[in-house]
Amino acid sequence: MSGQVLHVYYDTRFAPITFDFATFLVVADAARQISNCSRIAIHIHRSNFRNKTLREVAYSEDVKLWRFKKIILGVTNLLPTIESVEWSSSAPARLEYPYFPPSYPPRNSNEEADSIPYLYKYLLLIRKKNETLNFRPFLSSELGREYVKSIFANDARKLITITLRTSNQQIERNSNIKVWHSVYCELKSAGYRCVVVPDFEDIIEAKLFDSVNWEIFLPAVFDQEIRLSLYSLAHLNLCVLNGVMVPLFHSPYPYSVFKPLVPQIHQTTEEWLKNQFGVSKDENFWWSTDRQHLNWIDDSSPERILSVLERQLR
Repeated sequence: MSGQVLHVYYDTRFAPITFDFATFLVVADAARQISNCSRIAIHIHRSNFRNKTLREVAYSEDVKLWRFKKIILGVTNLLPTIESVEWSSSAPARLEYPYFPPSYPPRNSNEEADSIPYLYKYLLLIRKKNETLNFRPFLSSELGREYVKSIFANDARKLITITLRTSNQQIERNSNIKVWHSVYCELKSAGYRCVVVPDFEDIIEAKLFDSVNWEIFLPAVFDQEIRLSLYSLAHLNLCVLNGVMVPLFHSPYPYSVFKPLVPQIHQTTEEWLKNQFGVSKDENFWWSTDRQHLNWIDDSSPERILSVLERQLR
């Protein structure tokens, strides 16, 4: 089947319009490798949006459509093996073979939850069968890198990014702006060029990122291609555990993640991270490189963060 196209189906009736879609693409690309196909064609059925989670219920239809365009369509630009993307409000008249996922479309309501494998647990299942697959398939584009280089020029080698989470959903997981501003100032004093990527919800809502004085890089907020290009050129990319970072986590580029545990939130407990990600406390993600770090401390203290970074920036 070498040289064939794997047809990949995503359906917003059964799957979210979040960065879980990036996880789905990693699963799909692993399926492509297993099936020995060389390319992927994405088919998206977007007749309706799912209303399963509190976040989905809270969003208006306009916001959901906006997120669909900025997240779902944006992330497809980061996977080089994708050769085409189509979306429609109509269900596909027929499935093109070979296709993924094999469970799509669901035959009954009991199969809807598993018809689109967007959760990390599916990566664990694939890993058990084949650990030699590339689980870091997202790459920045050459033109995106050239654009970022033109802005930061001589500072690229000393560039550090800080990506904020300041969402109005699960606010306990948000970045501590005061602490990260202190980290920003210390890194600048040490000679690094630091830039901050705000949360894209915050840009159009509360604007919490604007409460302190630091350098913001707005082009990376809404454009996923520019965002990953920025990350690809940085010496290190800092963040709290956040869905928007999934393409970076599954790329070859460096990162240092903080605050993976927020016990009062189900998706950030030790049990959840073990069951879904296959990672235990004090471990890195199993697919990561030696330049990619999962730090099991929160962001309540700039001193603790800086102590970790002192080792990682050597």
